Amino acid sequence: MRRTIIGSIFAAVGLIILFNTLSFFSNSFVAPLIFLVLGVFFVKKQKRKLSRLFFLIAIVIFFGQLLHIDFFSLFIALGLFYFGWKMVKSDKGSTPKKKQKRSKKKEIKSETEGVPAKNEEPVIQSSMEQHTFVRKSFLGEVRYTQSSFDLKDMTIWNGMGDVRIDLTKAIIPEGETLIIVQNVIGDIQIYIPEDLGYSIQSFVLAGDCSILQSKHSGVNQTVLMRSPSYEHNVRKVKLVLSCALGSVKVRAI
Repeated sequence: MRRTIIGSIFAAVGLIILFNTLSFFSNSFVAPLIFLVLGVFFVKKQKRKLSRLFFLIAIVIFFGQLLHIDFFSLFIALGLFYFGWKMVKSDKGSTPKKKQKRSKKKEIKSETEGVPAKNEEPVIQSSMEQHTFVRKSFLGEVRYTQSSFDLKDMTIWNGMGDVRIDLTKAIIPEGETLIIVQNVIGDIQIYIPEDLGYSIQSFVLAGDCSILQSKHSGVNQTVLMRSPSYEHNVRKVKLVLSCALGSVKVRAI
């Protein structure tokens, strides 16, 4: 899937450069119209990811023409800034991690030699660090479907790609667990146990929204749903799902 997305991006960028070279962007709306036609073509071929990509390019080019802004150069600049910032951040974060590993090795060595290790007091983490999981991804898939995992409050932000979470394989704690998923382009798929209490807030700017037995498609789709005995359930999950271009699906298994 990742190879398909990357290949599609390269192909789209190549077409943009081609149209820019042929001066299609200068004074007409030919280029966005062509990308719009390509998007419709791939919708009919049931190639959703490609169709969304071409629809997005058509929208970007159209507003670039309308507002006289070079969005293509702007995206390149933002992309370079993002990856550069990530590299700098990861480089800065590597030094403390190395120090922590060294200190842990020293503590283990001192314990094996019978010498009490220094700083043996347990480090108390904040409640936010203990109970909330945050994941951000610019490109790629986010999956929690393979093996069992301990469920806790989580926030997932994904730029382009699919997000799949199978709560039937999760070890769900007592009380309410909050799951927030924000996806720009792609599909969000959540599987929940049939006996689990749920509260669902779903928003799709353009695409499909399928929440249990409720199905909608189009633009600006909002769905609010809650299980009848939600307040009295011992274990319950609150889902806040949003997608700009794609689909949101929640199924009970």
